[in-house]
Amino acid sequence: MELLVSGPYGLVARHVRVRDRIAAALHADAIDVRLARGAAPESDIVSALRSRWLTGRRHREALACGIERAIDSSGNARSNPFAYWSRTQVLDAMPEMYALRERLDTDGVPPAQVMASARLLLTDGSGPLYNGNATRTLRDSLRAVLDAFDTA
Repeated sequence: MELLVSGPYGLVARHVRVRDRIAAALHADAIDVRLARGAAPESDIVSALRSRWLTGRRHREALACGIERAIDSSGNARSNPFAYWSRTQVLDAMPEMYALRERLDTDGVPPAQVMASARLLLTDGSGPLYNGNATRTLRDSLRAVLDAFDTA
């Protein structure tokens, strides 16, 4: 497989090696943070590979499924005793949770920066989905991701 990455004279095709795939998997969180902050997906082969994975249909379906689980279990306090997310944050941000789930289900390829932000929001254990005392509410964080989807 080849991906486009930045070269000295513009974008160039570069072959993906096994070590590139391993690096993308090992450094997924760090790459996602860089992408969410606006780094160009084609800045290097590992970021390009990670971006391709983030924007893929299977990943979007997995995120949508995770949102659905959070919504379902937050509606019933006894439905999942192992749910670690903040029930009050999820209940407060229910419209935004549904909206993000719908955006993830649509056709087309969303920007890697938006998908990295969505993934971090849904997987960061210190973030508002899991921490009721986070500095930013889940609703505000979801609105920022939704706004990024709209402007992309």
